[in-house]
Amino acid sequence: MRVGHVSILGDRDVIFDADDPDRAYGELVSGLVELVTEDFRVTWVRR
Repeated sequence: MRVGHVSILGDRDVIFDADDPDRAYGELVSGLVELVTEDFRVTWVRR
């Protein structure tokens, strides 16, 4: 199921379009926030 469409024009222009913007932007923003804040979240590794 497709919820959005991204077009990249030239070096810097990006266009995002969605059938249901609230749904698409919600998932997009949640994913971006998770990626950007990954280094700041508490994690542990057993050694």
